[in-house]
Amino acid sequence: MGDLAVTTGRGHAGNGDICMPGKGRLTERPYTDAERAGFRERLADLGLTYEQLMACLGGTCVDVFLNERAYWRCVPTRVWR
Repeated sequence: MGDLAVTTGRGHAGNGDICMPGKGRLTERPYTDAERAGFRERLADLGLTYEQLMACLGGTCVDVFLNERAYWRCVPTRVWR
């Protein structure tokens, strides 16, 4: 298996060819200081205040694991939902 092999069951066939969500592994967490600093560095480019950006993104993010080595890091919870 390669680094990007999906081993967490992200989706399964359901009735009528519908893809049903799998168990997977999702970890909700607060943004790190480094992530918040990264947001602040780009605010001028977006024309937003930090408060406006956080209102759009929400106060937490999720790490979505494809397997133990490959995952999407820091997906804003509001975007994930």
